[in-house]
Order: sequence, then structure tokens, then C-alpha cells
Amino acid sequence: MTIALTEDLLAKIDRKIEDAGSAPGLRNLEDRDYADIRTQLLAGRPRDVWVFAYGSLLWNPCFEFVEERPATVHGWHRRFSLWLTRWRGTRERPGLMLALDRGGSCRGVVYRLPDLDIDAAIDRLLRREMSANPPTNIPRWISVRGAAGNFRAIAFVAARNGPASAAGLN
Repeated sequence: MTIALTEDLLAKIDRKIEDAGSAPGLRNLEDRDYADIRTQLLAGRPRDVWVFAYGSLLWNPCFEFVEERPATVHGWHRRFSLWLTRWRGTRERPGLMLALDRGGSCRGVVYRLPDLDIDAAIDRLLRREMSANPPTNIPRWISVRGAAGNFRAIAFVAARNGPASAAGLN
């Protein structure tokens, strides 16, 4: 028996969740927060800026790119390690989101950003992937292995000590 994921099947499980905003003790990141994170992230960056995609960025990148390649990261694996109380869940019934967590390996795609307007591309990426302060899904440079060799790329990883960490789930 073959089952296909169709729009009709998705419509049967579609539910609307009202956004209750940030959880207690958190606040939404503001423009200055995003600017500070971007500045720190891009300080000392390599000549080419690559972004490692392992989830929704694979089919819906939020930035322009000039090249894409398959790649693997070692020392990181995809895991449902972030609790979501917005968008995919509520405070009463939190959802889970994939993030990179330490150990193992993960295959994905790297996208090379165009040299022009890297700040704007990174800003769009940060605003898509992060919303709460303090964040639990944090950007960092990781080593990536592709057919052309090893290089560094930006990826979002789970901060195990972050307020939305689901690190206790094993």
C-alpha cells in the first residue's frame, strides 16, 4: 500500500492556533537585537558566506543565493530539540522543532550568498529563524564537508541551556 501526502490529507489536520506571543520570561527580538547578532555573526567571516540548510530552508530559503551544493556536517545531527509555544504549538500543548544538536552527522544543502547585500540576507535569515530573547535556536559557524572540500557555513543549532530547549527528551 502506498500513501501520498496530499493537500486533502493536510486539510484534514489543519488547525488554526492563535499566537499568544512570547512565553513568560522571554521577549521578542527587536531590530537592534537582530543587528547585534548579525554583526557578531559576520565578524571575521570567511570570504564566501554559506548557509547550511537541513530543514525548511531546503524547500523555502528566505534569501537569494548564487550557488547550492549538497553537504554534510559532522559533529551535529538533526533532532527535535526545541519546544515551540507559538506557530506549531501552544503553552498548554507545545510543539517540537528540529534543530542541530551535538553528535552524529547531518546531510543537507549549503547555499552561497551573493557578495552584494549579505547583511540584508542574513537579517532575513535571522528574523525567520529566531524570534525570542534569549534565543534557543542560535546561529553559528560550523564546519561543512562538500565535494569540493571542507569550509565553514552558518547553521542554526540548539542551545541546550536555552529557555526553549527540549534537551531532556531522548
